[in-house]
Amino acid sequence: MASSNYLRPVDDSERFQELRHFIIEVAMSFSGRIDSDNYNVFLQESVELLLNAIDVFRMGYFDAAYYLVRSAIEVSTVGVYFSDSHTVEKEEKKKSWIDLSYFPVQKKLLKRLIDEGLAFSEFKEELPAFLDLIEKSSDYANKMIHKQGHQSFYCVRNHPAYVGKYPLRDLTNDFMEYLRTAIGIVAVMRLAIDPFPVLLTDETCRNRFADSVTRPYSDELIDQCIGNDILTQYKQTGFYSSVKQWVISMFPIMSDAAYDAQQVGYIDVECRMDLLADIDLVGFHTACAVFFTLAFPEVCNVYVFGGIDWYFNNRFDTIPASSSTALIAEVEESGVDNFQCTSSRFNAVQNVTDEFTLYRTARKIGSEGFVIETVTPLLKNQIVFLDSIVDELDSLRFKAANLTEWRSGLKLTKVYDVLFGGK
Repeated sequence: MASSNYLRPVDDSERFQELRHFIIEVAMSFSGRIDSDNYNVFLQESVELLLNAIDVFRMGYFDAAYYLVRSAIEVSTVGVYFSDSHTVEKEEKKKSWIDLSYFPVQKKLLKRLIDEGLAFSEFKEELPAFLDLIEKSSDYANKMIHKQGHQSFYCVRNHPAYVGKYPLRDLTNDFMEYLRTAIGIVAVMRLAIDPFPVLLTDETCRNRFADSVTRPYSDELIDQCIGNDILTQYKQTGFYSSVKQWVISMFPIMSDAAYDAQQVGYIDVECRMDLLADIDLVGFHTACAVFFTLAFPEVCNVYVFGGIDWYFNNRFDTIPASSSTALIAEVEESGVDNFQCTSSRFNAVQNVTDEFTLYRTARKIGSEGFVIETVTPLLKNQIVFLDSIVDELDSLRFKAANLTEWRSGLKLTKVYDVLFGGK
């Protein structure tokens, strides 16, 4: 098969790294709303299209790359429409979309969202700059996709006689700017589902909502892709304000230590009293992991869900965690406490693999299995103390009518008194 005479690949991967990072940030902003009608699938597809656009552009297929980016914006719009529109007609349109029947094009879909959207309807009045940006970016991309002007022709811009007139560097700069704008558009579309990607950075909401699965947008993403003006406009919407007030009224402020334990599983043992003071604000798994970690100085990791969920601390930050889904079953089947195992981590400084001998002990609280990993075996008296902790927390879990009642009883337990008194 003959190859193209006018294909010019772009060997410029380093310049795209920052944009790749921003795209991944948007991917990590997935929503925790259970009523968002699979919006996260649309977000994931938009992200995939943006990442693929970079690869396709670098291969030299610049018009296809523009098409992928435009598609990312359109897919994100469809996702918002299915999640944000409140009309009955939405279900008919969704069926048409699934059946590959008629479905509104981008401009008509945006108009429907402005008219019907629960959150998006505010965008026309409060975010006019954002809607203008969508229209301008679409018009710009269409010039390249639909081959308007010789600069969109492979056989012209990449012809040896015209390379000076149409420098590859200029094409790359223009595409990167379009991609940057598109990342911002998809990121703002995401904010029509819920405001958590920016709400979590609001000082008045800081350390209040550790259960959020959403990762907040960085200052760099906001500054370089979204724009502070558009973000300021978004924060003026009633949608943003109402969710913000709900978070403030429903969730008390947690200490940094408790927030980190709940959000990322990091237990700062130097902040013992902060962790205990807020033990009734964190989740079930986190509270148990905090008790285990503070009760035994040998603990380096605590695992839940067979190792998928885990908690680590700053006593042994050089010891890696073992994320095995068979973790709990492996320890339980051994039938012993202090089940010996080996964990390894590559030491880049010394260019060697460090191996660690660790010990695992499994216990259940309610229906949840926990594995406590230690750097030395737990002694007999420590095993007795561990069992007393487990029995007390299990009993509390059994008696409590719900998680709120279970949390409120944590500070009344004997283990809490022992740990608090050991300050």
